[in-house]
Amino acid sequence: MAGGVLAWFAVGCPVCNKLALLALGYAGAITWFAPLQPVLAAAALILTGVALVWRLRGQIACPVRPATVAVR
Repeated sequence: MAGGVLAWFAVGCPVCNKLALLALGYAGAITWFAPLQPVLAAAALILTGVALVWRLRGQIACPVRPATVAVR
């Protein structure tokens, strides 16, 4: 979930992002938030990758047996 939130912040323009605009103002959003967006995107990718690896950690590959066809 954290990766999704970070990705949401990373893709929007700094001026269109209402939270960054309210917290930092126009000049702050351009000066501080815009250069931070690639870092947020990288963190989002890393967190999402870690979540995927953690989720698939216990998976075991099951062989698929061919279906036997009944001949009449």
